[in-house]
Amino acid sequence: VGQIEDFLYQLEDSFLKTKKLRTARRQKTKMKRLQTVQQS
Repeated sequence: VGQIEDFLYQLEDSFLKTKKLRTARRQKTKMKRLQTVQQS
């Protein structure tokens, strides 16, 4: 049981990390878009 719980924990941790990366990328793209709109 301990091994399974550990595996699930690692899986969840990696999932959260990818989620954070995705949100960060989205925010970066939003910032870039805003900058381009302001420049033009």
